[in-house]
Amino acid sequence: MFISHTPSNLPVSTANVAAESIANDVSLKPRIPEAPPTNPSSSSKHSTDFSEQNKPNLLESLIQDKTIKEQAENSSEESSNDQKDNSDSKEIINNATGEQELDRVEQQEVASLQARDREVRAHESAHSSVGGSLAGSPNLNFTSGPDGKRYATSGDVSIDISKVANDPSATIAKLQQVQRAALAPSQPSSQDRKVAAIASAGISDAQVELSLERLENLDKSKQAGETQPDSKPENEPLNPVKAIRESRALEKKFEDSGALENQSPLNQLSLIA
Repeated sequence: MFISHTPSNLPVSTANVAAESIANDVSLKPRIPEAPPTNPSSSSKHSTDFSEQNKPNLLESLIQDKTIKEQAENSSEESSNDQKDNSDSKEIINNATGEQELDRVEQQEVASLQARDREVRAHESAHSSVGGSLAGSPNLNFTSGPDGKRYATSGDVSIDISKVANDPSATIAKLQQVQRAALAPSQPSSQDRKVAAIASAGISDAQVELSLERLENLDKSKQAGETQPDSKPENEPLNPVKAIRESRALEKKFEDSGALENQSPLNQLSLIA
């Protein structure tokens, strides 16, 4: 095998094909301008300024959140109070409705009791005021109404109808006052009219008694002016005044004993409404 030591001059390419290809591609692409160099201190300053600018907004946001929360709590509390108030109002309305229903059902009874109460009080007050010292204080009887109140439904006033002993004139004046007291109310009861009738009878009796006293006094005066005989005649004329008085005394004895009507003697009666 023959090996030649003679150097041959072969052309050797020293160019880097890949690098040149990349360079050509780069030269063909549009050139992108480079970003200006950033200043670290300037970036930090902008960041700080942004943070400072956001501080008021953040504070305002917190305040708004707190306000919204408080409003929500207040709204919830008001809603709860409103519900409670509505419940209380409904209860009050229900109670009032119940009372109104009670009034409607028994309104007539209450009105009747009120009218009766006024009538009884006025009736007994009239007896007491006109009777004066002869009449006692009104004694009222009460009835409870549907509304829980007490109403006077009846009453009476006691009054003295006794005669003044040995004084027909005083008896007449007294029984006249009794009669006025018995008839003082605008609508006297049957008992009131009975008392007035008894007083009227007593007045008539006292008037007769007073007339007898006057006749007796007149007779005594007449006898005093005449000359009295030494002896009484056998047939003495009847004295009419004396006879009437004796008859009345006997009647009075029976009346006071209660034998005529089988009852106790009455010196005091009641005026009843």
